Amino acid sequence: MRHRDFRSKFERRRRYFACSRRIGYRVKAEERSLINRAKARGKNRTDFVLDATLIAAEEALLDQAIIAASPDAFAAFLARLDMPTEPNER
Repeated sequence: MRHRDFRSKFERRRRYFACSRRIGYRVKAEERSLINRAKARGKNRTDFVLDATLIAAEEALLDQAIIAASPDAFAAFLARLDMPTEPNER
């Protein structure tokens, strides 16, 4: 029975690691301390760093996005930017 328990735990771990990849990096003690102080409650360091990394990666890719528009669509876009703003009801 004990052998089966080991096998089932091993299978779960194998399936988990089959869908994930490890990324290693080195940080200075001061940087690690800063990360530890900044991490959100309820998140471990790995989850905090991964979330921050994914946000930074998405922002970097969005900064490089190219938006194509026809000359007419671009002219209409510029015209809307030049229109006076209307006040909000606040």
